[in-house]
Amino acid sequence: MHVIRLRDPWDYSATDSAGQPRDGRAPLADGVTEVAPPGLIGTVRWRRSFHRPTGLDDGERVFLAIDNLRDATVELNGVALPSERCEITTRLHARNELVITQTCPSASSTRCFSDVRLEIVERNE
Repeated sequence: MHVIRLRDPWDYSATDSAGQPRDGRAPLADGVTEVAPPGLIGTVRWRRSFHRPTGLDDGERVFLAIDNLRDATVELNGVALPSERCEITTRLHARNELVITQTCPSASSTRCFSDVRLEIVERNE
């Protein structure tokens, strides 16, 4: 298996505790995305673009895997994905956009997900 981690940068759009829209860019801190800056509430949309892995052959499959996904939905290129780990081989484009939408009930709810990665495996694995 070959792994490609989707780390920085992650863009976000949200609303702060004063009701003002906030857009920005946040890093993965030790593999865990945290709401940044603090004080975001409501719906937070995390976005990350990536290219289709090169050199894929007919015998390989690509999975998207997201660890510790909580209170969130996942979309790839505008299509909802069914779980934290699913095959996306046929859904990949030359350029892709991953969107993770989280509901933060309070400004103290900061953790959303960790270690987002593409897993490339042989068809028989």
